[in-house]
Amino acid sequence: MTVLTMGTGNPCLRHDDHRAQLAMRTPEGPVALAATHAGETLQVLVQGEGAGWIEPHLPALFGLLDDPSGFQPTGRLLKIAPQVRGLRLPRLPIAFERLVQVALQQLIAFRDACRGWRRMLQRFGDEIPGSEGLFVPPSAERLAGLATYELMECDILPKHARLIQRLAKIAPAIEREWNA
Repeated sequence: MTVLTMGTGNPCLRHDDHRAQLAMRTPEGPVALAATHAGETLQVLVQGEGAGWIEPHLPALFGLLDDPSGFQPTGRLLKIAPQVRGLRLPRLPIAFERLVQVALQQLIAFRDACRGWRRMLQRFGDEIPGSEGLFVPPSAERLAGLATYELMECDILPKHARLIQRLAKIAPAIEREWNA
């Protein structure tokens, strides 16, 4: 899950070495995941309106469909590969939220992008009841309907705010292509 981290204060992801909590928006509504691993065992508790939608995507989301058997590192990867043995790469079932994070990170300091993400979620996202501050990112529809200045009030630069709004308006097409 650490490849999804947007700084230590990410309102939709908390994790340590053995536990992760993730909030995301699915086509069927918000969902909260609580995953715990010990040794080779992964236990995932799924809650929320989108639970039925996300469940078939869980193996890919946690990188359990990775097949490293054909991986033949060369060049610089020869040095890195032993250090990341066992690394699992998630396959996200929803692309839009991650694209917003990437858009925020363009041409600015990472900490500034993280601050904008955090403030946007706290202002326009939905808090998961009983989660002590875990937020589901705002929907594409909500972001598309905001005025640019509203995103700027979250410490998001105007060019990033406009890009996020453009992405939000084409989010259904993005998701169709992502899952094609």
